[in-house]
Amino acid sequence: MLSMLWVLRSGDHAADRPARFWAELAGFDDPGSDGARAVRDAFKSLAARNLIDHAEGPHGIPVVKLLREDGSGRPYSSPVAKAPRASVAEPYLRVPASLWERGLIGELSGPGLAMYVIALRLWRTDQKTPMIWFSPPQFKEKFGLGESTRKTGLRELVERGVLVMEKMPVDSGGGSGNRTFMRNVYFVEDVFLP
Repeated sequence: MLSMLWVLRSGDHAADRPARFWAELAGFDDPGSDGARAVRDAFKSLAARNLIDHAEGPHGIPVVKLLREDGSGRPYSSPVAKAPRASVAEPYLRVPASLWERGLIGELSGPGLAMYVIALRLWRTDQKTPMIWFSPPQFKEKFGLGESTRKTGLRELVERGVLVMEKMPVDSGGGSGNRTFMRNVYFVEDVFLP
C-alpha cells in the first residue's frame, strides 16, 4: 500500500503496471514469479478492504486505482492542500524516497515497517533535540500494536541504521533528577526523514 501511495500520489491515482513492477519496487527476490504472485494476493487483500479498486486489464496487466485509506471505498484524494497557503485538513507525512531507493522497503519486516511509519509520525522538528521515545504501557493503546511488534521493529530499525538509539536518564516526572531511570530514546537518521 505504501508503494502504491508513493507511485500513484498524483493524477488520477491509478496505474496499469504489471505485478512484476510492484514486486521489484517492493524488493522481492523473485519479482517475476513469487514476487508477482505475492503482489496479486496483496491486491486482492487491499481490494477486499476497500483500499484499492483492482481489475484485470489487457494482457493480464492489473489496473489499480487508489481509494481512501479509511476503507470507505471512496476515491482517493491527496491530503496535500491544493490551493497555495491553504491548510491541510488531515495529518499528513510524506514517506521519503530513500525507503525505496535504498531497498529498505524490501528488507523491513512488518514490525519494522510499522515502527518506521510510527517513528516518522512522532518525529518533531519543533524540539531542540528531536527524539522519539515510547511508553510501553501507552503504546498498545495509542497504536494498537503489541509489545513484541514495538521491540522487534525498533531493534530492526536500529540494526539497519534507520534509527539511532541512546539511553537517557530521566526521573518519573520526565526531567533529570535524583531518582532516575534509563529510557531508550531514538533519533531518525536524516536520510530517512520525510
